[in-house]
Amino acid sequence: MVVNVPYRLRRSMLLCLAFLMVASKAQGQICADTCPPLNDMGIPIRSICVGNSTLDADASKIFDVCSGGAPSFKISDFRGPGRVTVISNYFFGCNAGRREAGVYAHVAQRFYDEYQGGVMFVTGNKGAACSSWSKWMANDAKKMYPNYTRPTDMPLVIEDPDYIMRDLYFTP
Repeated sequence: MVVNVPYRLRRSMLLCLAFLMVASKAQGQICADTCPPLNDMGIPIRSICVGNSTLDADASKIFDVCSGGAPSFKISDFRGPGRVTVISNYFFGCNAGRREAGVYAHVAQRFYDEYQGGVMFVTGNKGAACSSWSKWMANDAKKMYPNYTRPTDMPLVIEDPDYIMRDLYFTP
């Protein structure tokens, strides 16, 4: 028996099916609200969670800054009660990274100013000259938020072509 389903209904059913397939796939990819996060098999993934500190050996590595309000830093420089360090990892060849860079730079400068240095933003740069990437971020921030000053002190940008920061803080 062949059922004659009207075109509009068939199209709606196909769109619904496509949505459900995408939604079910996305559900497996959502961020977990646990820390450490669990992999697909329910096994904890080595992670830095709220309240954790980095290992002393990792926190004492000196990073030279190519842009921002300090010539160099160690993550241990940012330790202390009530202090927060936000670490980002950018590759200049990534369109999403380039699109969000101005927002990141703006938020970094505003939080740094508002919390009087209690919130530090560190960015590992890959794929472009550090000075180019830093200018890109700051100029985009000024274009997107013309009523605010152009970021100068934050984020602290480092060259990270060997992925040292990424491997210390993002790779298990």
